Formats: sequence, structure tokens, C-alpha cells
Amino acid sequence: MCISATIYSKQPDAIEFSLSSKIAVGWLGLGMGGISNGMKGNDLALCWPNATGNGALISQRSNPTTNGNPTPLASVAFTVQQAKSGLSKTNFICTFSRPLNLSVAPLASTAPSVNVIYAVGLQAVKAVTNGNPQQAVIQQHTYTGHGTLTIQRKAGSSSDPNNTISISPGAGASNGTGSGDNGLNSVLAQEMLYARLVKVHASLMSIAFLLLFPTGAIIVRFFSHLDHVFKFHRPIQVTGFLFVISGIGCILGAVYNTPDGPPEITETSHSLLGLIIFIALILQICYGIYIYHAYNPSVDVQKTAHQVLTWIHRGWGYSVLITGLVQIKL
Repeated sequence: MCISATIYSKQPDAIEFSLSSKIAVGWLGLGMGGISNGMKGNDLALCWPNATGNGALISQRSNPTTNGNPTPLASVAFTVQQAKSGLSKTNFICTFSRPLNLSVAPLASTAPSVNVIYAVGLQAVKAVTNGNPQQAVIQQHTYTGHGTLTIQRKAGSSSDPNNTISISPGAGASNGTGSGDNGLNSVLAQEMLYARLVKVHASLMSIAFLLLFPTGAIIVRFFSHLDHVFKFHRPIQVTGFLFVISGIGCILGAVYNTPDGPPEITETSHSLLGLIIFIALILQICYGIYIYHAYNPSVDVQKTAHQVLTWIHRGWGYSVLITGLVQIKL
């Protein structure tokens, strides 16, 4: 994460901060005025990309007495400079101005530097229905640090064309006490592993629900009159189930190794429906095994029961297959 602080000659009552991520992030945070190794007493700015990616949203929060979840303030004194904010490839930049004379962490216009804490979160910020950033749900940070940030002085105002942002790594570079580049590189490596595992998960599930399961169902539905058709049906469906288990293993490995930790299973409709489909698949397999071993269609007294149970098995399988196709779109 890179940070800069600037006071402009035509805007002497405000300081402009610019935060830039080195990797794809969910949000960036900056605080000042409180303890140097936590959130207690700090005036906090949390920012993230807007819906279009050509600007940023910001939320001002504070933790007067604890290091727990910060409390959103009733009014926001920070102003996002949208022309200097937004997504650039995988990087995110948020530039905002802050009055110098705030009651929390006031700054003198002649101050040479400012002590700050900073944080990076990898999970995207949850949007709210009314679009108020103060009510947004923000997941816990992944990477934190603190240090002393040198304040730059520039002529003119923030909006002048020649006032481009000069951002240097870290908060105070040499005297910052965060986990440093090694920590950030570790976060980046974990994020890349997460992305790869998610892609493998998607590929395995797509093969299972778009190819293997439909093939196994079609063979039985249209070729059941042929001898030994189930010698093909069973291996295909079992192979599909093994693909599903492998896909679940990939996604569990992804979420449990991400720096932000695993989300709640009910957090997204995709994860909740995925759990339901997996349970339904297990029941479907157990039910099919039960029919195969408990009923003999060649015995007249069991023939009707076998037909009824087979149609239930088919209907359950079709339902699972259709739900799986819906799941791919979520």
C-alpha cells in the first residue's frame, strides 16, 4: 500500500491523502489521532471502489475507547476527489481531503508530518440498499501497519492539472512499523492461490454438472432398453460425484487459506445452495444404491415398487441437476 499527504497553498485549511493499493483489494483504510498500534482513538477513513470503478466511496468512522469494530460517524468530514480515485488495472486509488481543524486529530498547517495507521482488506465491501457508505458492512482487515507520513507542500489547488499525485511506498517508508513488503507479498501470494483454487473449483463443478451428470442421466433416460446400460450410468455418475468432491476440496482450501478467513456459509446464496446440492447428491447416491440392492425388477411382486422408486430417483436426480445448472449462474 502506498500513501501520500499533501497541503495545497490555495487550500491551506485541508490536507489531501491519497491511498494506492499494490494488489487487488476490497478496501483501504487510514487513521490518525489515536494510539499508534491500534484503532483506539483514531479518526478512520475507509474507502473502496464505487460501482463503476471510476471513483471511490468513503466512510468516516471512529473507535473512541476500544480496538473493536469502528463506529460510523453521524456526519462525514472527508471529501473524495473522484478525478483522482478509482480502479486502474488491478490497483485501486482513493484520494480524499480532510479538514485540518477537526476535533479528533487536528493538524497544524505547518506540521511537517503526521502519524498514521493504515489497513488493507481483501473482501469487497457489502453494498447497502440506500447507498449510504456509513451503513456499509466492512470485513476485517488483512494487512495493517503504522508509521510517520511526511506532508508535502504544493502550490495551487488539488484540482490544478499540474498537481499530480506523488505516492511513495508505505507510511513513512523507513520508519513505518507494519509488516512491510514481505507481509504484503505474502498476502498477494495467498490472494493468487485463492483465485487459482476458485477457478479450479468452477472448472470441476462445470464439468460435473454440464457434462458428466447430464450424460449419465441421458443414457438411462433414452437407452434404458439396452442391456448393461447401468454399467455406463453408474461409473459416469460416480465420476461426476468425485469431481464435485474435488471441487469442494478446492473451495474449502481457498476460503480457509485466504487472509480474511472463511466467510459464513450463509453469507452468499451460492455457498448456501452449494451445500444443499452436495447433501442432495449424497442422498441421491444412497437412494440409488438402496434401490439396486433392495429390489429386483425381475421379481413380479417387487416390480411395481421398483418402478415407483426408480421414478422418484430420476425425479430427484433431475431436480439436483437443474439446481446445479442454476448454481453455475450464481
